[in-house]
Amino acid sequence: MIRFAVQWPEDLMMHRTPDADFNGARQEFVRQFKPVIYMPRFKWRFTRARNHLKLLAQKWFVNPEEFDFAFSVGELNRKADVLIHFGQHPPFDWEKLEPPCGFRGVKVWHVFEYVFEAGRMNRLLEEGGVDYVLGYADHGRHCPFFQKHYPKFAERVIPYPFGTSKRFLVEAPWAARAMKVVALGAVNPVNEELAKDALREYATFYANVKFTHQWRRMLVENEAALADIVDSHLPHFPETKNPRYDALKMMTGYAMFANDEGLMAFPPARTYEGPAAGSAMISSDHACYTDLGFRDGANCVMHRKLDVRDFREKAEYWIKRPEALRRVAEAGQKLMRTQYTHEAVSRRLAEHLEALVKTGKKPDTNLPENLIPR
Repeated sequence: MIRFAVQWPEDLMMHRTPDADFNGARQEFVRQFKPVIYMPRFKWRFTRARNHLKLLAQKWFVNPEEFDFAFSVGELNRKADVLIHFGQHPPFDWEKLEPPCGFRGVKVWHVFEYVFEAGRMNRLLEEGGVDYVLGYADHGRHCPFFQKHYPKFAERVIPYPFGTSKRFLVEAPWAARAMKVVALGAVNPVNEELAKDALREYATFYANVKFTHQWRRMLVENEAALADIVDSHLPHFPETKNPRYDALKMMTGYAMFANDEGLMAFPPARTYEGPAAGSAMISSDHACYTDLGFRDGANCVMHRKLDVRDFREKAEYWIKRPEALRRVAEAGQKLMRTQYTHEAVSRRLAEHLEALVKTGKKPDTNLPENLIPR
């Protein structure tokens, strides 16, 4: 049995409960597998660390007495085969992100928001001897920015996607849904003023691109022309977000929702929230979606990337066939219910890491072959 350890997991605990959002699989892994808690240089040591964990774990419904601790690399080497750091929201606490060079097992670090301070983050991973990185998708295959700024890890990414909890699995009558597409989400400029220094490499790499979410911006620019098939709640620049709606409730009222992988080329939270709420995803035919098991006409609708005309044709085709679209939406919801709960995502990560330690190879796909629809 592979022994897991997690470095500084209270960063997760202080964020949210595992059921609260689309990123809860990180917390769920800790709750499900009860890894060794590695807290290097923690001045409170064992007794106070356990009490600290107890306070933070109350909302997780776990028993802190079931966890073991390591406070030094020597202890960690005796107790664990794999050390995981599940990442942080920027601004980063670099001391807590630092990998222990003396750990003899496999080090797996979540690259999380890897466009922030990319040069420094890559140096930390390389100099710390990290073996593999976790990402929202296979960034090494899909994202040119990642390929350039994290070259040694381009083939060492293990996808650890977002997921769903019971909160997202909403039943809403199909007949009550509007036979239209709803467009939601942020439309961020590449060169954001609030994070200009942290995003310097990102802004330089995409110097000729104005918006991170190009497709959402195109939908904004074509709102009038698409009004008969799309209800847009996207912000108009200089606004970058529209806080005046509940995304989950909104999607339960529509047959389809528009999705956008953005410049980072990973499936955003809506990819999981929308189908879980029974709304069919209409997205580009990008590989980051097919990696998850989405297939055009089977459990989603796909159009050519950044092609407004093809988007319209596909949306109109399915709007005119509500019963067929209902079956597509139900298949998408089934994919979320069976393969992208936080429990399933965490279990698959554990299986992948165990296979990696035993074979020295990362998994080829996020889903077992028999679960990918043809």
